[in-house]
Amino acid sequence: MAWKRVGGRARSLLLLAAGVVLVGCGEPGPEPATGARAPGAGEVDMERVGELINQAQKARKKGKFDEARALLADAERAARDAAPREQLRVENELVDKAEAKSAAKAIGELGASGKCREAIDRTVRVANAAEGELVGTFLRQFTAEANLACLVTAMADPARVGEVRALAAEKATLKALGKQSYDQLTEKLVAAVVGALFKTLQPAIDERRWADVTAAMEKAIASGDAGEAERLKVTTLVREGVAADIRTAVADNVGKDPKGAEAALARIDRLIEQGGYRGPASKPAAPGAQDKREPLPSELTELRAQAALWVVCAAQRCKSTPVGKMWAYGNLPLSPAADPEAAASQTIKSGTPVWQLATAGKRVLVALSDPGQLEGFGARAKPAAGWVTAKDLRGEDTSEWLPPGDSIVGTWVWGPLREGQAVWEIGTVVAVDGRNVKIRRMSDRQETSLPRHKIQFGVAKAGLKVLAGCAGSFAAKPAVIEELRVPKYEQQGDPVAKVACQDDEGKPTGEAREEQLGALRMKPAWLPPRR
Repeated sequence: MAWKRVGGRARSLLLLAAGVVLVGCGEPGPEPATGARAPGAGEVDMERVGELINQAQKARKKGKFDEARALLADAERAARDAAPREQLRVENELVDKAEAKSAAKAIGELGASGKCREAIDRTVRVANAAEGELVGTFLRQFTAEANLACLVTAMADPARVGEVRALAAEKATLKALGKQSYDQLTEKLVAAVVGALFKTLQPAIDERRWADVTAAMEKAIASGDAGEAERLKVTTLVREGVAADIRTAVADNVGKDPKGAEAALARIDRLIEQGGYRGPASKPAAPGAQDKREPLPSELTELRAQAALWVVCAAQRCKSTPVGKMWAYGNLPLSPAADPEAAASQTIKSGTPVWQLATAGKRVLVALSDPGQLEGFGARAKPAAGWVTAKDLRGEDTSEWLPPGDSIVGTWVWGPLREGQAVWEIGTVVAVDGRNVKIRRMSDRQETSLPRHKIQFGVAKAGLKVLAGCAGSFAAKPAVIEELRVPKYEQQGDPVAKVACQDDEGKPTGEAREEQLGALRMKPAWLPPRR
């Protein structure tokens, strides 16, 4: 805006509104009767301030930007505390904007002629050299689109892609473009480099030669024609191709011709290596070398397991069976699903339920949890836990049967553990000696031996009738277990039963109490049939 001279009373009001401080000991002298009054000592000459701002505006319009800034600085010094701060800020911003626009025109001409490096360098140089603090900001706004367009146009020429890659790697380019335009550049650059790479790689991609695709990519990186961003794109494509080929290999082979099982698994293992993964058959990295291979994704892990299991089944001539629940009778060694001849990987305790998936002679492939009904052989690989011997499985619940042989060690049993007592108590089998077993009484940790046929499984659960030390009687009275708490570790103490007492006729007395399991007694007739 233009600043006008003011005088008389109007000028005084302007000075008062601006907060002008008059310096001096005495009172201000009388105003002239007519016309403008010259500012006194210490007064702010607002007319002078206005003149300086007007001169700065003219200098800006003539492109004399440093002169305009100097005039505005003089105006601010002249105005002191009465400075029209907002007007001066706006005027300085207009100077910065005008200088940036002037420089942007020449930079745009460089970009339009394909001189991208010169345009980038000029942008940064002007931004760094300018006196105005906002010149660089405005300059990026005015030039980012043109500079980006220059670089994108250059990328269309395969011979200039390397030049653009070199520019993109320089900090000056980020400063010239700003983050948003720079991100667009890197995205387009990766697409251009990958596009050029793909033209070279297309024959290998079409023929599914993933090792050759990876080798060509590494060669391009070594020569400087590609970088890590391009490596990521190509690696993603290779891994998608590898995954698709593994899916096809499994679908075409698993559960079909047994003669092709080993060849299919070998091909899958080669594909895993070509994808840059570390699989079950992968060789370990060299001593001291960093293993850059990634773990095999879960989907491919499951697919490979299907192929490996099919190799085993092909060799064992196994057959899929309907999924059926069975129970271990005795402690069962469980061999790995991929190698039924290998040593047991774990032991299934007697009485544990398992689910039959397939059979191979005397062996059964089992799952340890209910997989539901399964379609096809491949679906059995994921739930398959391993192989057990068929003779050690039963088609009915064995969880309350006395385990055979040495499997009985660690089992709770009821029996006549004290001479001369008609009632039984509970203990834990600690050893087997031929047809006899050694039992440690739960009540006092003392041991006794009994023939196996004189004991029964140590069932202890809600609803079981027992003898307990109910109130009002020195003799044990009938009671029913309502709840049993078993510590996780033996060191934490004995199991505790909450029981509901009964009278001699079996009617509830209303008394409930807690007893250690070892303190309870049992009449043999109250136990389930011996199995």
